[in-house]
Amino acid sequence: MKSIKLTKIQQKLLIALKNWKKEYSIPISSHLLKILLIDAFEFNKGNVPRDFTKKILMTITYIEENIMHRRITSIENTNNVLTDFGESDKLYIKKECKNILDDYNYQPNSILKYF
Repeated sequence: MKSIKLTKIQQKLLIALKNWKKEYSIPISSHLLKILLIDAFEFNKGNVPRDFTKKILMTITYIEENIMHRRITSIENTNNVLTDFGESDKLYIKKECKNILDDYNYQPNSILKYF
């Protein structure tokens, strides 16, 4: 865990995501959230938006598109598969991500209720 370095912005994003996780009872580990955040930035390298809200949306979009099929292991222990949990929980996470994106597309200020 300590070997994973986050930028200041990524740290703020992770705090926002953890608050969302807690507030909406999202069944995802904090460690997996952190890895998905890093993956989202890596996947969008060169296209990472400047705006904080757009960075949240980029990360949420990445989670929604990848939570069902990505196999993510812990960096410290590759035998620990972080994405090895129930499909119903994954579907719930995907649905909650889609809700955020749909709400934002309908009414951009709605992002404030989530984060």
